[in-house]
Amino acid sequence: MRPEAAAVQSLFGLDAGRRVGHEPQAPDRAVVQQLVQHLEKTPASVVIDGEDLDGVVFIDGKRAGTSPLVTSLTDGWHTIDRIGPDSFVHDYLDAKPLVQKHITANSDNAKGKMAMTVDASNPEALDLASAYVIISGEVKKNPGPVETHKIRKIPVITLSVPPGEHVVDLVTPLTYATRACDVGPGEQRFCELQAVPRIDGNVVVSATSRRIDVKQDRKGNGQVFKRFELPAGKHRLIVKDRGYGCAPLTVTAGANAVAYSFIRVTEFEFKRCRTLDIKQHRLQFVER
Repeated sequence: MRPEAAAVQSLFGLDAGRRVGHEPQAPDRAVVQQLVQHLEKTPASVVIDGEDLDGVVFIDGKRAGTSPLVTSLTDGWHTIDRIGPDSFVHDYLDAKPLVQKHITANSDNAKGKMAMTVDASNPEALDLASAYVIISGEVKKNPGPVETHKIRKIPVITLSVPPGEHVVDLVTPLTYATRACDVGPGEQRFCELQAVPRIDGNVVVSATSRRIDVKQDRKGNGQVFKRFELPAGKHRLIVKDRGYGCAPLTVTAGANAVAYSFIRVTEFEFKRCRTLDIKQHRLQFVER
């Protein structure tokens, strides 16, 4: 059956469709043919929405409005993007008369994939299988088996993360590596980390900003993005934000574990210590 006949049949019933497809001498064929010609001029339509509110819709790279959006499209291929606070979708549509499509964005589409690998120049320095993987203060993987990349033939840890820049910290029993890595919506990016074979210490402090300073005492060296040793027990570390004093950071050091702290800045710049969101984890390792 010809496409226009199928369209007429779906809209007006089997009998009308037969007049176009199989009964060229039917007395009402002219009327039905006019319907077909009208349908052939009906553009494709698309409904674009998502899980969250205030999503922005782009069609062929140009802003088309906010979702939910119902619009018609000219014939041909179109690129459709819908970007929301917590969701994303990137899709294509071959627009033809009467074509209808519903495109929905969700939070899973917004996530990217980050593949963490070890610096190829010194692959033995960092044992991924023994590492805790902490992304922007959240423990995403405990020590355990890791996969081998099918093409590069190297150990790799692949995790789904929200789009944006993330601070990646890898802590093993013997060393520590950190790096800021960026991933876009729906992208897969490699994040290659470097480490020296041995960094002793039972405390790690990481942060979203390099303008955060943490010291054991006023004359000491900065300890952010470092692994260092403290005697067992509780300690109050000095914290400064761009030189402004903040509340001290309390950590509890112990044996066969690393006291991990992550400091996130949650405000824009003020002439004071900004509000800090601190996440802490005890990374336990098996005694060897």
